[in-house]
Amino acid sequence: MADRTCSIDGCERPTVGRGYCSMHWQRWKRLGHPGESGRRRGRIPGECRKNCVFDGCGGYVHGNGLCSTHHWQQSVGRPLTPIDRVNHPETCTVAQCGRPHKSKGYCVAHYLRHRRGHDLHRQVLRRGHACIIGSCAEIAVRKDMCDRHYRQTDPDYRVKRIKAAARRRARRHAASYVPFTERQLAERIAYYGGKCWMCRDSDYQHIDHVKPLSKGGAHILANLRPACAACNQRKHAKWPIEGLLRCAA
Repeated sequence: MADRTCSIDGCERPTVGRGYCSMHWQRWKRLGHPGESGRRRGRIPGECRKNCVFDGCGGYVHGNGLCSTHHWQQSVGRPLTPIDRVNHPETCTVAQCGRPHKSKGYCVAHYLRHRRGHDLHRQVLRRGHACIIGSCAEIAVRKDMCDRHYRQTDPDYRVKRIKAAARRRARRHAASYVPFTERQLAERIAYYGGKCWMCRDSDYQHIDHVKPLSKGGAHILANLRPACAACNQRKHAKWPIEGLLRCAA
């Protein structure tokens, strides 16, 4: 008997099942229709798509004439039940947001805020926008504020900057390092009353390593003390430090 070919016009491959070749048979098995091209299920032309055979279901066929959900119910032996399909809007549902819809009624930015539990109604701004404080026209760098206003609103900003600078110098000198928090460093500064530990008169401006990093000092909390700029520059990297200190009169 002569080999039979696929019943799809223009296809001369041998048949595998139901009069279709392997490609068209797999497409029929998956989609419920052999289709007209090798494109995926979601991109099959409208005339080739078929809806689920379950009454009232508008989903596209996934297998055995059923959509993916009803096909799964059938495969696990569950009774077929109606599905409440949600028609999401084309744009984000958050007021005054016209970005395209991503998921759960939100755009990408608001969807990420929803997942992280953040305030959805806080304005989502793009990069390079202006500071949100008053009529400030400077470019925002942190938390939608320019650097100047961010420093004013963050009480620990100065301590964070000083800690980061000290740690960079410690890495540069390959010094031993024991982690500590900004709060611990702030308590260390408060222990000296926010004054320079050498002259005990001026407000602190720097964080000094009592034993300099270049002389083998460690970047640990016990080796850190607040210092004013004049005393810290006078001390520089000297070690030992006897004769450098002068007590306040």
